Amino acid sequence: MKKSNSIKALLISSFSLMFLPLVRAEGGHPIDLSGISGWIANTLFGLVTPTTWEELVIVVAIFAIFLFAFEDIIENFTMFSRTTSWVIATALALVGSLTGVVLATAHFLMTLTVLFGTFSIFIALLSAFVAFMLVHLGAGWAGGWLRRRSMMIRASRGADETAASIRGLRGIWNEALRR
Repeated sequence: MKKSNSIKALLISSFSLMFLPLVRAEGGHPIDLSGISGWIANTLFGLVTPTTWEELVIVVAIFAIFLFAFEDIIENFTMFSRTTSWVIATALALVGSLTGVVLATAHFLMTLTVLFGTFSIFIALLSAFVAFMLVHLGAGWAGGWLRRRSMMIRASRGADETAASIRGLRGIWNEALRR
């Protein structure tokens, strides 16, 4: 990342951190978006009242991600000047926001995260119960396999430690012989 982009990212991050106390203080409570702020939130980001601080921060963060990603791609992979890249990136991010892509991306990513989290918990629980049933309800070979696997893992750890110790001793021995 270029130095100027790093500085911009730091400035955006510090600006975003200003909203953190609002998110924690008003977490889950609707915010008043009347007037120009409501028009901006509704027209630009597709948010409708009642909107929470969490929703607003997430949508603005995804908009910023799109803006910086578009600018970086356009600047590095085209012959456009830096100023032109920013103008095009801003226009693309605004079009994405106005067409609902930013809000749809936020919903999609949150849904995907929840699905992966849910599936991983169910897989972990299922595998724990399957292992319990194999070991304790009559599959003697599974218990023996688990014990052998555990011993092999411990032996490989011990072998690695022993090999490292031997290499260290060889180094010391060679050093002593040179003197």
